Amino acid sequence: EQSFSGCINLHKISFGKKVSKIGKETFMYCKNLDTVELPESLEKLLYGAFKGCSKLVDITFNSIVNEIGKSIFTGCSSLSSIYVREEHMQRYIELFSENDLKKDLDKIKAIVLLSLVNIP
Repeated sequence: EQSFSGCINLHKISFGKKVSKIGKETFMYCKNLDTVELPESLEKLLYGAFKGCSKLVDITFNSIVNEIGKSIFTGCSSLSSIYVREEHMQRYIELFSENDLKKDLDKIKAIVLLSLVNIP
């Protein structure tokens, strides 16, 4: 929890293939973080994981995350795109709705289907 919270030198995150959980507020207030690519192995994204990452522009979900906590995108004022695989689209809509993330996602310009942008 809060492992990288407040790390201002962090700009982009790519994870190893065995990461299964991003804990509570792990990247909270990493104000210069702009790009996140979540691993296929990820199962849990807990409360406030990216809260306050005001320069976060896009995030890529490479698989279905079974558990998404509340407030993961609160304060992500620059977030404009969420990338998900086409076959996972409906599940993410459900997950975001179940976790009351609608208010955080109202400003999102696009949930982009990965298959449409040729990302493997």
